[in-house]
Amino acid sequence: MKSYLGTLKIILLASLAVLAVISIIFLSQADKPNNLEIIEHVKTGLASQEIQTSDTKFGLWWVSEDGFSIINDDSLSVETKYFNCEADNITDERKFWTENANQQSKIVDAIMQQAGFEVNELNSSDSLEDLQFVDYVRAYERDKTKAVLVVNSDCWSDGSVDSPLYYSTSFSITDDFDVNYEAQSPYLIDLNLKDVVIHVSNVVDNWALINVNYRRSGHYVIVEKVDGKWIERFGGQDIISCTLRNDLKIPIELAPDCAP
Repeated sequence: MKSYLGTLKIILLASLAVLAVISIIFLSQADKPNNLEIIEHVKTGLASQEIQTSDTKFGLWWVSEDGFSIINDDSLSVETKYFNCEADNITDERKFWTENANQQSKIVDAIMQQAGFEVNELNSSDSLEDLQFVDYVRAYERDKTKAVLVVNSDCWSDGSVDSPLYYSTSFSITDDFDVNYEAQSPYLIDLNLKDVVIHVSNVVDNWALINVNYRRSGHYVIVEKVDGKWIERFGGQDIISCTLRNDLKIPIELAPDCAP
């Protein structure tokens, strides 16, 4: 009888231990804010009288572990604008930009750390002077979620008359990286395209029209799939010649206009 009760006690204690672990797991999951909540935290953290914030959607650029850049379009985003950037143009010391970059990155770092994210070094700038991404970038990840803070280095305006000049910062977050990698990587790998992102504009049979974008510029390529591999047949910013289009038998849908 004592042996039975002892065994029963052990089983009960083990069950309670398992329940405690499960409770901890559920609590830890519940403590993780979702993407919408994170966007709100970031927007609130960055907002001030001098900084204008707005909800938007941007493409989130993420470099995979194998070195290919994946664009995650329509990612939940918040954009900030801080004005009077022309003061930096006068002194050429970028003091205003540097102060804001430091301040905003520290705020977002704290928010993301609290939300259980880790900094992804591969997608992050080494310092404010690091120009590998053109802009200053801080990247974060948690499980399958990717997030990026981009402090834009350009002083610009909306283009309208008398519109004020400003620096901008964007924060974007997505859960779609894995899906987008599967869709984009076959083209990137076959064409050995690195340091660029792509948008497949149109596919006709074994042909495809692809827009290729760098951080600030871009071009297009027309590719053909031969023996299971994509091969570039034409690329650039100019219109393809009618002779070359006809010789390569490129579908008219991919190049409706051509140079005589």
